[in-house]
Amino acid sequence: MPRRFNTAGPCLFENHYMLPPEERLPQVRVLIEDGSFFVIHAPRQVGKTTLMRNFSRTLTAEGEYAALTISLESFMEGGPETVMSQILGKLSWESEYFLPPELQPPPVAKFTGDPLNALNKYLSAWSAAIDRLLVLFLDEADSATAPVLLSVLRQLRDGYTARPQV
Repeated sequence: MPRRFNTAGPCLFENHYMLPPEERLPQVRVLIEDGSFFVIHAPRQVGKTTLMRNFSRTLTAEGEYAALTISLESFMEGGPETVMSQILGKLSWESEYFLPPELQPPPVAKFTGDPLNALNKYLSAWSAAIDRLLVLFLDEADSATAPVLLSVLRQLRDGYTARPQV
């Protein structure tokens, strides 16, 4: 299939004409290398998803990181108690699809009993089980309901501040 211009959704370098997204925001790599917790905020349809997906592929291929992008846009209903297991399920499924077997997270079932801490515990166990640094891009986080988003952010912050320094 010949390459074409794309204005509807994420771009794939193999299928679409595009500039390398990493070159548009080189400071993202610096933030990742510094172990920073950060937000990419920009208007719709400017390439945020494409940037995150490409960074995930590139970082994982380079061998120092296990990087994954997931979207939270489908978690618009329910509170943290019900949605957190769905988020863990999505992390598990996306990692099976996008990461090699040696970088897979632990089984989800072990972590769903405590939904208000499930994400923190899951990501902590996952990062301890692999020999790379874990990078997680959460796309469309603002689509989640306020209670879910606050729970996700609290758990990420809690895990971020408690992580071992590398």
